[in-house]
Amino acid sequence: MSLDVNNDYDSDDAVDSFWTYLPGYEGTSAVLSSGPFATVTPLAPQRTNVILNGLGTNMNVRQVTASLTSISEHDGYTGNAPDPGDGLIDDRDDVSFSPDEDQIRTDTDTGGAIEATKSYLRMWVRDYAATSNLNVWVRDGNNNRGHIFRDVVRDTDNDELQDGWEELQVAQYQAYYGCTFSVPVLSIFGAGEPTGANEDIDPDGFTPNTDGDGGRNLPAHKTAGDSLTPLQEYRGFILDGGGFDGNGANGHAGGHKRLSPVYKELLLEVDKMTGVLAMPVEADFNGILSNVAKGFSNATTGAGIRLYWVVDNPRVLHQLFQSADEEVAWANVHRNPILSEFVPVMFVDTYHPEPMYGATFDQTGRAVGCFIYLRDIRTAGALAAYHTRVVHTVAHEVTHALMNAREAPGFDAGEHETNPDPADGPLGPLDRTYLMVPGSITSFPGVIRFSDTVLGQIDLNKKAAADFR
Repeated sequence: MSLDVNNDYDSDDAVDSFWTYLPGYEGTSAVLSSGPFATVTPLAPQRTNVILNGLGTNMNVRQVTASLTSISEHDGYTGNAPDPGDGLIDDRDDVSFSPDEDQIRTDTDTGGAIEATKSYLRMWVRDYAATSNLNVWVRDGNNNRGHIFRDVVRDTDNDELQDGWEELQVAQYQAYYGCTFSVPVLSIFGAGEPTGANEDIDPDGFTPNTDGDGGRNLPAHKTAGDSLTPLQEYRGFILDGGGFDGNGANGHAGGHKRLSPVYKELLLEVDKMTGVLAMPVEADFNGILSNVAKGFSNATTGAGIRLYWVVDNPRVLHQLFQSADEEVAWANVHRNPILSEFVPVMFVDTYHPEPMYGATFDQTGRAVGCFIYLRDIRTAGALAAYHTRVVHTVAHEVTHALMNAREAPGFDAGEHETNPDPADGPLGPLDRTYLMVPGSITSFPGVIRFSDTVLGQIDLNKKAAADFR
């Protein structure tokens, strides 16, 4: 019995295998969905076929029936998207497998087609983390009945993670952190592991011995992990870009992406206000976000974090804010509830009472977003440096959203560094090359540079926003 993944009614292709099949994929190509987050195409359930080679009319096969049992159920079809056919999460989105394209679930057996040399059964896959058991019964002309049972997705330890994916993650983890494990491979990344049970505190190695990203050995973050469980990382998200490695390469071009328990990862929800004269055109906007992502992951000056983003709403109604309360209310309205793992970053016009480059809010413990005031940044200096200043501001505000360091050693009441380079004197010229030092962004040199003091305060399990700056 074989799995025909690409729906050509044979099991001869490289992608055809129960053993290696990743739900929603043909080899390395995602087929359940396509396109960026805001305009993702409607969910197209993946048609696969179970092929019974040698069991056909030539072998006296008279009937083939099958049923799916223990079918996994998840809201939507990936970590941040409902079925975009109707834009809602409902019963149609819950069932990961079905023997019929339009059927929600079935409690009866489904029949298969019988040819001379083989039989086949249809099966529709609806989720990037789908699991199910398959039962097949075959009757011959003498009414003898045989039974075949197997997992549709290889998951021998029943943790909802495809075994081959787990094995690959463990191998990458060992290479990145320079460690070995004495326990079975499939026991290392369990789907229900608590936050922080995977990625190490040191984002690129076990201090002080290894540099997993090839740069300097980054100091430890405040906490291990990034709040994403291995199941969330395996199921993945629809993302628009980011994910660069320590050398600023191998970024994600958009669409579905499985994340990894090897690396610390950060997700941004981006909203863009209409009518902002300083709003960069789309190509420049993507370049700005890419440079922010490259800064966070840079092997030498970065934070050891792979940052991704989605543009949730590119056309939010224009508003000039007259108070911080108005901004908080506006942010709450535009927060997408299905992006709970994403830090909101909002590109807006200006804060009317006073010029500001950026601000980050927290309201009774609930993060409502990072504001980037494009008009104020644009008027801060020459046009040639505008995009560089926007990059700096986004990175600065997002870093605020990852810390709670007010009045901590090395920080002031505004959570800004007071002296990251002691050799330079208090807030000297060298200090101003660091991301979280207070002062005008007009003097920012264009390289996102995290100090060790800031890296020690980063808590990706928090991923909230700090008090208004």
